Order: sequence, then C-alpha cells, then structure tokens
Amino acid sequence: ARPSSLSRESACALPRRPTCRGSVREVSQSVSHARLIPQAPDLLGSVRWLGQGPHENYPDRAAGARFGMHSATSAELFTPYVVPSECGHRGGTTWLVLSAPGGRGLAVSSEEPFGWSALPHGAQAIDAAAHPSDLEPEAHATLCVDHRMMGVGGDIGWGRSVWPEYLVPDGAYTWRTTLRPFKQPPATPP
Repeated sequence: ARPSSLSRESACALPRRPTCRGSVREVSQSVSHARLIPQAPDLLGSVRWLGQGPHENYPDRAAGARFGMHSATSAELFTPYVVPSECGHRGGTTWLVLSAPGGRGLAVSSEEPFGWSALPHGAQAIDAAAHPSDLEPEAHATLCVDHRMMGVGGDIGWGRSVWPEYLVPDGAYTWRTTLRPFKQPPATPP
C-alpha cells in the first residue's frame, strides 16, 4: 500500500481501490489525533484485533490493557458514558478485522501499531446526544484508524489536562497502513 500523508484527519472511500485524502481543519499546538476515517457500511457483525484490549484504552490509560487477540460485538465497542462522547479507542493494534454478518468485511494492518474505534454512531450523533439512549444505530459503521491519539487527561483537577508526552503535536504525519476488503474473514494476521 502507498503511504498516506495525514495532517489532522483524512477521509477514505472504499471502492475497489481505496483512495485517501488529508485535510487540515484547525491549527493549534496539539491536535487530538492523526486519523483515517473510511466509509465502512455495516461492518460491525464481529470485530477481531491483535492489539491492546479487550476494553477501551487511550495512550495515558493503557496500563490495564493486555496485548493479544481480542474480539467484540458492536455493543461491546461502545462505552455508554452518562454524557455521550468519543469512546471505544483501542491502541497498540497491528491487525484489525471488521466483518458483516454475511462474512464480507475489511481488514486493516500496519507494521507500526495503530489505534482504532468502530462504533454504530457517527461523531455528529454522539455530540448531539444528551444521553446514550438518544443514540440510534446508523446505517454504516464509523471506523476511525488512528496513527496518533492524544491522551484523555483528567488525572488531576487542576493544571494541565493532558501530560505533554500524551499530546499530538500539530504537523504532518506520514504512515503506512493497508485497508483490504474481503469476502470471507482472514483467520490469522498477515
């Protein structure tokens, strides 16, 4: 796969040959992530990954996550916080497989560990919801593949919110990842 240069986030469409484009939406000293967002119709029948898990974990909240082969349902990937917000990130991943109930799906792999989330709700719906019960599953999965992800912070009630080592400095990021559509899920990582 050809490397993609990402600024703040990137959008991908998955026809027969994936195409990607990057864009800068804001300029700051730190951004929350460097991310690909492929359009992934109905791919949350089952999810398997080789990485940190099984629960959500972020760069500054990963000590309890163990590395290994994990699987989850779409319901298990969403964390129903009292006030809905971005959730479900899994880090330290080298292989991810999302499968629709009929078997077709998408495999994501990289030589460099990446983070990801796959939710039945888009960012706009999550931002607009006051409670988890306000969210209805959408017609497509929202898959986010993160090259870099900022930490959560909040470990102290005063001062900085995220420690400097868990920030994502503004800039251009180049990384290589493979997005591979399939008709039947692969049994093992490449």
